[in-house]
Amino acid sequence: MVIEMVQLEKPKIRPIQKKSIKPQVKKKPIPKPEAPKLTNKPKPVVKPPKKEPREVKKKPDTTKIEKLEEKVLETMVPRIVLNEKGDPRLQYWIRRVQKKIQNRWNPPGGIGIIGQSEVAVVFTVIRSGQITKIDVGKSSGNKDLDGFALNTIERIGNMPPIPGNYRDKEKLVIRFIFPYIGN
Repeated sequence: MVIEMVQLEKPKIRPIQKKSIKPQVKKKPIPKPEAPKLTNKPKPVVKPPKKEPREVKKKPDTTKIEKLEEKVLETMVPRIVLNEKGDPRLQYWIRRVQKKIQNRWNPPGGIGIIGQSEVAVVFTVIRSGQITKIDVGKSSGNKDLDGFALNTIERIGNMPPIPGNYRDKEKLVIRFIFPYIGN
């Protein structure tokens, strides 16, 4: 058995400091809430008198009027009547022709027509788009309005060429209806 002696370092001693004593502040006691006071009788709750239900006025049904207005507006747009309607090769061409004519149709007011009227103009378009044979198909009964419709087609001059993939006919007869609403 071997015993070894080791010398330890001296422990460091801190000087003693005086503790400062703070004076204690006494807190004021919080007062307890007062107990609720009892009343002899509770007051009755007064309910307002019930009002008589009033009649609710129904709004007039305007859907029928709106549908009628839409139908009138649809009839007031210049439109093409063509026998080859179902042919998909012509649908795009028909829309282009209709748009071209609609952009030109602008009859003046005050030509002696009261209410709604329309004139149908029949014309032929050959494959190149040239317009031939312009005539009134159904008169409006007013020569001025018929003249404006014929003049609209004449001012256009040429239509877009008939599509090349539509080889059924070399010319198309088109009936175009021009609507008019007078005062």
